[in-house]
Amino acid sequence: MINFGNDFRKLTSTYMEKLFGLFLEKEKWPEFVICGVGTKADQDDIDIGIIDDGSERRVEFNKAVGKLRNEMLKRASNLHMYLSEHVGSQSYSASIKEYKELLDQEIHDFVIINEMLGAAPIFGSIRLYYEFKRKITSKYFFKKEKENKHHEGYIRGLLGEIRSLILRQMKTESINPKDDGIRMIKALISVLKTIYNIDENDNWKTIEKLRKEDPKNNYSYSILEKALGFLETFRYLYQLFDVQEEEIFLTEDLQRENL
Repeated sequence: MINFGNDFRKLTSTYMEKLFGLFLEKEKWPEFVICGVGTKADQDDIDIGIIDDGSERRVEFNKAVGKLRNEMLKRASNLHMYLSEHVGSQSYSASIKEYKELLDQEIHDFVIINEMLGAAPIFGSIRLYYEFKRKITSKYFFKKEKENKHHEGYIRGLLGEIRSLILRQMKTESINPKDDGIRMIKALISVLKTIYNIDENDNWKTIEKLRKEDPKNNYSYSILEKALGFLETFRYLYQLFDVQEEEIFLTEDLQRENL
């Protein structure tokens, strides 16, 4: 799964970069970076977030992103832009200033924060990416002898989300790998990486580093890794048969056959 995810990310990022060059001349580009914010191996859609420099060039830039999104929908995988759609004034991109203005307010949307913490550059300005990490996401990581209000708020909120998922009533007539397990596991990994200050956007690499930072819980990390590996592989294989469905209904003959 790790190798497949990396290969799929390389393929799609190269395709997207080439397409974007056709839709907008490079001389007209603002400084920007397109980041992957979801699971690398997901093929039903590609979760991305776009950070720009806030310049006036962003208007034409966003028009080109719209063309890119349409072409990806027709020829490859749909681009899902949850992060960009909830931040800033543009259709698809947001500046670091706009992220800061949003996050300085009280925010309860932990999907946004999780996607930011997992952002990995696909193509664009690496300088802008690291500025984003320094000014925006770094505040969610624990720092000794410093104010940790963003970190503490994030931990409390995300643990509440995990608790809600654990306490919800499981369905007997269907299974949903994402809601039944993957979201909880990934949320827990996100919590742990901010506690132990692990600057990593890959869940598998994060678990490896957690083993070194917290060796007394190595057995628990092994269980976590196996569970995530099984659920991600199961979900990926099932979606080769039924790419649009997250929930698998055990009462439907076709879906049972796909299982």
